[in-house]
Parts: sequence; C-alpha cells; structure tokens
Amino acid sequence: SFVVTVLPATGGCAPSNPSANPTIEITNVQGNCIGGTLTADLRLSRYSGRLGAISMYLDYNGSVLANPTLTYTNPLLVGSDDNNAGAGDYRLAWNWNGTDSAPYICDNAILYTIRFDIISSGTSNIAFDLSQGVNCELANESYTVIPSVVFRGIQTSPITMVPCNGFSGTLTYDNTSSSPIANTMIHLVDGSNNVVSSGVTGANGAYHLPGSRL
Repeated sequence: SFVVTVLPATGGCAPSNPSANPTIEITNVQGNCIGGTLTADLRLSRYSGRLGAISMYLDYNGSVLANPTLTYTNPLLVGSDDNNAGAGDYRLAWNWNGTDSAPYICDNAILYTIRFDIISSGTSNIAFDLSQGVNCELANESYTVIPSVVFRGIQTSPITMVPCNGFSGTLTYDNTSSSPIANTMIHLVDGSNNVVSSGVTGANGAYHLPGSRL
C-alpha cells in the first residue's frame, strides 16, 4: 500500500495575522571592527504567503562601509539580483520566473544576509530608501503589490566602527632561509571551526588578521 501526503496550501506555514502589516527589517547586525566585516539579515515577518517579486533599495555610509554582497539567499529566491549602485546605495531585486508555483515564504523567514567591508572609522546606519514607492516593494504571485508593507532599517543608533585588536605575524617555509610564503590566505577560526577573521600574506609573508567583536 502507499501513503500519500498532501501538503497544505500554506506550504506548511502558519497563516499570517491579517491585522498585522507585513514587515521586512534589518536584524542580527554583527561586526564593527575597522578592517573587518559587518553582516546583517533581511527578515520578513508577519507574512506567510506566495511571493512574485521583491524590490529593495538600501542606503548606507559609503565612506565607512563598502562592497556589499549577499552571503545568503533564501533557497526559494534563486535568481535574486544584487547591484552595488555606487557608494552608499545598494539595490536588490528578485522576480518569480512565472513557471511552476510561486514560492511560499513562511513568517519570520530570513530572505537574505548581506555583508559589508568596514573600510574606515565613523558611523553608518543601514536604511531602506523609501523616497519613491517603487524602491521597496513586495508583490504576490499575480505581481500585485502587497499593500502596507513596513520596511524597517536598523532601529538603534548608527553603528560606530572602531579599531579592534587583531593578530599579526609572518608566514614562512620551514627551511634554513625561512623563505616567506606570499599571497596566501590565512583564516582565524573559532572553536566551532567558523571563520572569524581572514587576511592575505604580503610579499614578505607578513599578515594581519583584523580583530572581531562577533
């Protein structure tokens, strides 16, 4: 005999609270060491349903943060396009391909994780650019804009970037002349083997691993 399991139309998620506004917010901000990285999650809450399109513009201090890149994309949002539109501006977009079923996103799902290089001292917020309505929108599987979505940037005061202690040294071969090992990536890992800092050796084998406050 065979057992057939039929998944519910909600994709196994709890239904949304119809009285709550769907919210995309920047959460879990980590890192503020100059020379290191800052990461943050873009989380969708108060919504369970199918999505057909996403558009988000982010503003940040381009003299302090640089090179925004996605380090995680929700597997249901394959094909997302991110674009560093210039210092201080970052754009992110996704469109359902129109085939199969539009992905069903569960409440409180992380859509993306974004990473910035911290290039200098100073402060920076990370905020959604709401100057034009089309900048930040969610649409359903019919490509109809979902109304009353709240886009919430960092809610605390701007993040202050600070110098942090790090590790420096010289990497050499174990030979009589201690020849330098140049252009080699070195990783600092924690007890769980997670990389917390990285650096590349110079021509003389010297390296510096920026400190981390994670």
